[in-house]
Amino acid sequence: NRNTVCVIGQPPAENSKGGLIWRGATGLLYSSLSKALQLQELLSQDLTKIKQNPEKLGDLLSTLKRHLNPLENSLVNDLITMQKNIDTNNNEIKKLNKLAQELIRKTQNPPDCRTAKKLHCDLRRTCGFGCLFHHYGICLFVAIGTNRVMQVKWGNIRAYPGIPKTFRNISDTCINATGFEQAIEWKSKGEKNSTSEDAEIVKLIIQKPRDRHTPFSPWTVPANFLPRIEAVHSNPMLWWIGQVQSYLMRPQEWLLNDLETCKKEIGFDHPIVGVHIRRTDKISEAAYVDLSRYMVHAKNWFDRYAEKNPNKSFKKRIYLATDEVNVTLEANERYPEYQFISGLPNASFHAAKRREEETVKYLLHDVYLLRDCDYFVGTFSSNIGQMVYELRQALDRDTTFEAVSLDNTYLYIGQSTRYQKAIMNHIGICQKFVDRKECEIDLRVGDRIKVNPKVNKGYMYGGRNMRTGRAGLYPAYKVRDIVTPARYP
Repeated sequence: NRNTVCVIGQPPAENSKGGLIWRGATGLLYSSLSKALQLQELLSQDLTKIKQNPEKLGDLLSTLKRHLNPLENSLVNDLITMQKNIDTNNNEIKKLNKLAQELIRKTQNPPDCRTAKKLHCDLRRTCGFGCLFHHYGICLFVAIGTNRVMQVKWGNIRAYPGIPKTFRNISDTCINATGFEQAIEWKSKGEKNSTSEDAEIVKLIIQKPRDRHTPFSPWTVPANFLPRIEAVHSNPMLWWIGQVQSYLMRPQEWLLNDLETCKKEIGFDHPIVGVHIRRTDKISEAAYVDLSRYMVHAKNWFDRYAEKNPNKSFKKRIYLATDEVNVTLEANERYPEYQFISGLPNASFHAAKRREEETVKYLLHDVYLLRDCDYFVGTFSSNIGQMVYELRQALDRDTTFEAVSLDNTYLYIGQSTRYQKAIMNHIGICQKFVDRKECEIDLRVGDRIKVNPKVNKGYMYGGRNMRTGRAGLYPAYKVRDIVTPARYP
């Protein structure tokens, strides 16, 4: 089965001192949920292989048992020791969200703009809306980390003329962008000819994807926040990305009011699942995903909701965000038991009109309404899908498991390399009828693995073992993410 499902929850991570990040009851809860989802994917994909290769039944059952037994045991051990403490953790997350936003505001609002150090974000490439704001996010990470005011000329973004009217200024006290023509290019301490910290005005040039890794790249976490956030959140790296991206994309008051009006007009109410289906121009960049695969996860979420609320009557609402009008027609025809709502006018479905000023507003309607749904189903090959996932991290709870991606695992453009550490041994096998790129690799406790974000099977990750140099698949529950603390102000 070449369809991939990204199980959003990550196993507990490990910090730079070797300590496990998931501590206490909530860590066990998230670990258990992650392993349950891995079991689901393992069984689903192996049953498909058995149907496709019935003559290999013995080998396939042997492989299934080899993965299933230790994963099942690991899950049972978690469940035995688990106790719920969610409310306490959510209160702590709420406090940390506030502290994170205060840190960002402080670095971006100096008392005297004339003497403040500044960073001009010089983006020299053209790409879609989600891609664009992820690149600007790279600049904001660096600006916060170096205690500089990020400045950008929104009016120069000709592809999306509605942006200056839509978002709040990054700084309220230091708005005028001047002196950047003579500004020197900023380079981090690890680069050749690194920039002096005393330089008053610098510019960060971004001209290609994943440019560039810095001490403050996404997938690092402020050292001052790490001890507290690692105890209550299943993915501290994602949490910090969500804080920065949410600050960068703060809507102006008129848009917030517009969103509330839109919710009332379309009947946006809870419970509701958000589904994002990108077709048209995106179909040339990512594999086609049928509507039925999205709906499987929507159905499962509503089934879980009904089980938790047995005496409650509710409508199965789905906020459907798509750039292809036929998807909406198909959804209503194939799934009449669901109520599909949308805030996007028909004129905005067309790819040619996606960059008109009014369309920016409707695009952001989708982004923020998807953020406010109870559960999100999308694809992380789409920058918009990833953006929704990030913005949800600024809500006052851990939303890591409230989403599913039907293709890629999560990856922020320009993030630092993701590494994992093996916590269990693994002997990999490579059966003759399996593609070589899907062969398993050996793991030894303590091995460091460089993760390949485009290889993900839910219960199996893809990456390269730095000890052996071999690349391939390995069980997700046998590794831990390694978290790198960063020295923010």
